[in-house]
Amino acid sequence: MDRLLTKGLTEFMDFRRTHLFIVSPEGGEPTQLTFGDFDEHSICWTPDSKEIVFISDRSEEADLFVRNDVWAVSRQTRVVRRITESLGADYRPLCSPDGERIAFLRNMRPNTSNDSVAEDAHLWIVQNDGENPRDLVKTLDRPVSSFAWATDGRKILFTASDRGMAPLYSVSITSGDISEISSGEKATASVASLSVSAVGKMAYLKDDPSHPAEVYVASTDGLDEIQVTNFNE
Repeated sequence: MDRLLTKGLTEFMDFRRTHLFIVSPEGGEPTQLTFGDFDEHSICWTPDSKEIVFISDRSEEADLFVRNDVWAVSRQTRVVRRITESLGADYRPLCSPDGERIAFLRNMRPNTSNDSVAEDAHLWIVQNDGENPRDLVKTLDRPVSSFAWATDGRKILFTASDRGMAPLYSVSITSGDISEISSGEKATASVASLSVSAVGKMAYLKDDPSHPAEVYVASTDGLDEIQVTNFNE
């Protein structure tokens, strides 16, 4: 052993690395896109399918601190470029519908330890070229979890923990104005696994203390909610 970390959670590590591959939906030989002595995860295609955006910690102290950054790799040339430079940790990149921006979660504390990554995650956006990174929810003292771009790319829908629940919010990417979408009955429920369709509908899981999670769909303003599954009746 010559690394600080020799175990991952409950089992010994074999020190093999996780890299990005692509393969035809019809099958065939996969093509490896990334290489090196580090791991990649949390992948997302750009809308033009020319690049894959991903998360990787390529620092020299990856066994001691979590210093995840957002990166992108070209599907054709396999050239890797760095998009963010954070002293904390970035997670879950998601490209805007026009491909000009990338939303992601960022833990604000520098030198986040591998032993304890609990942190107040904020929702950030950055231009595709790495310019102008911004914290969209600086004024919201709540940890953000699930999020999705609105179809027009002008706002981002997200969930954030609040008094034991996880209501649904939206934030404008220009003004930074935050509004809560959940109200009434939904204010007592938790929303997760948020996804927005190309026609402006959103799907999500919703549960409350007496009802396990079910799938719901609604318009992005929270109206016209329909429960899709009834597995737990």
